[in-house]
This record gives sequence, structure tokens and C-alpha cells, in this order.
Amino acid sequence: SLKIVIKKLNLMGDSVGVIGLFGMGGIGKTTLVREVYNQFAMEKRFEEQSFLKDVRSIPDPLDLQKQL
Repeated sequence: SLKIVIKKLNLMGDSVGVIGLFGMGGIGKTTLVREVYNQFAMEKRFEEQSFLKDVRSIPDPLDLQKQL
């Protein structure tokens, strides 16, 4: 849930971290990540941020890097 993910991220403090999110299509992974992103953006937790949606449709990592 959104509260659990945000709690885990808050426990990381200022360190760099990664949380993996996986599951079957259509269960709300993108929705959950978008909500976390929006929450952190609203709180101005980072100087800069970006959100890359549907990364599997872009097979070339260089194209992803260009989007950033």
C-alpha cells in the first residue's frame, strides 16, 4: 500500500535506495508509484525528480536516459 512504501522510503533517510516493485499487469503498480512520486514531489523532498512511465516499451537504455 501507499503508506507502507512511503514508510520504507522514509526509513532510508537521506541515503540513496531502491525499492523493487513487480507483479502481474493491471494490479496497480504504476498507480502506486505515481502516488509515491506525487507525494514526494508535493513535499519537495528532492531538488529534481522525474517519472518514467512504461519503461519496458523503450528497449534502448540510451533512449530512457535521453528522456531523463
